[in-house]
Amino acid sequence: MLPILRTNLLHVLPRTPGLPSLNSTFGAILIGSYIGFIIYGLNLYQTLHYFKAFPNDRLYLKILVGVVLALETWHTALCMHTCYHYLVTNYFNPLALLEGCVPISLACIAAGLSIITCQTFFVRRVYLIVGWRWRILIAAVILFLLAELALAIAATIETFLKPTFAQFEHVTWIISVAFGFSAVADITLTTVLICALRRCRTGIKSTDSLLDTLIIYAISTGLLTGVFDLLTFIFALIRPNDLIFFGVDIVATKLYPTSLLTALNARHMLAKQSSGAAAIYGESGIVSVSTEHKRSAFAVNRLVSPRDTTDHESSRGEAIEMNVKANHVYNSTGDVGPQAPVISIGPLGSGLARSQSESA
Repeated sequence: MLPILRTNLLHVLPRTPGLPSLNSTFGAILIGSYIGFIIYGLNLYQTLHYFKAFPNDRLYLKILVGVVLALETWHTALCMHTCYHYLVTNYFNPLALLEGCVPISLACIAAGLSIITCQTFFVRRVYLIVGWRWRILIAAVILFLLAELALAIAATIETFLKPTFAQFEHVTWIISVAFGFSAVADITLTTVLICALRRCRTGIKSTDSLLDTLIIYAISTGLLTGVFDLLTFIFALIRPNDLIFFGVDIVATKLYPTSLLTALNARHMLAKQSSGAAAIYGESGIVSVSTEHKRSAFAVNRLVSPRDTTDHESSRGEAIEMNVKANHVYNSTGDVGPQAPVISIGPLGSGLARSQSESA
């Protein structure tokens, strides 16, 4: 039976006009979906770890993580349905490869919502560190992200108005420009953050080493997303007649929640490197420091006196400045011993070294 069906299909395929190559169309979507599903699994693990490790985080962060996970799940379901629709349901219907379907159309808006939701966290983090001194760049980033979402909505509408891929290939520039805006936003946020950290170097080896770690961390969180954004931008421009850009788009979309969850969960890693209390810069600290004696604490919270830096206050404090405190000795009550120089990072360029008498 199968050889007969195969023979009949081979007679049909050459007569089908404009039948796309599976390798550069739905093969690319399938490979992108495979990679995306792996990243989605990692994101699920990171989400579980986040809620277990940081139960005292502020409510808006928990809501943000929940919304991102919901959008991720929706986007993953759309990718799965797309692959099943073209490669299973319509296995013997090659003409279906010429037309779009609802899941592949909705994937555009799902990707746009997921990206802008994750980016709000990073925009807020940079704003809390540099303040309004670079408000023009921050405002530009917000406009880029809003433009990216608007273009994602426009692309979704176009996929419904132009149901065939042959028609839609003339407007793939919309997706290209959308991811171009997203890449520019990534690069801008990372650059501003690195400038803020570099201007706070003091010459103290331990402090500068920690700042170098944060700079590398800032680059790594924005590097992958920026690279895949640029790849989507390029492929949508130079290969509009296939779906390679869509496969890369899937991976790029999945990497944004990964960056967000990594930023939140990395606070434990930063705490261990600084041998004390640490929080993601631009957010409130959660890591406990009252259970053991520690030195060289790194904390990101409001600028408060050392005796106020308990776990309760740390988890509730709104992050305004980043304090790098060296040679603090925490006891079981959260008190500290004699203070070494303190480096305070508020608005960009306000980093300074204060003496022991000044910080007392």
